[in-house]
Amino acid sequence: MKRSVAIGLAVLFLASLVALGITAMSREASSAAPIDVVVLRCAGTGGGEVTVAQSDSSPGAPTFAADTSCASALSSLLKKSFRFQAVHGDDVFLYTMVKP
Repeated sequence: MKRSVAIGLAVLFLASLVALGITAMSREASSAAPIDVVVLRCAGTGGGEVTVAQSDSSPGAPTFAADTSCASALSSLLKKSFRFQAVHGDDVFLYTMVKP
């Protein structure tokens, strides 16, 4: 009987530690500084230039008008400490840039 009580208390103790750890991790994640995100869809114009076809930015992040040079937009973001989060595409490229 004592053994089953000891095992039950140990399981309860471990479950409490796990619950506290999950709570602490979720608090840490929610208090993290917001990041700036810019998504650029770049496509060729047919004349050899690659321009921004569409863009979307989080509040406070730089914005880019359609027909802006894609290279200029990416260069500007890199100079502002953005980094590549994801790049997808073949003929049309989708760049996701983030700044922590």
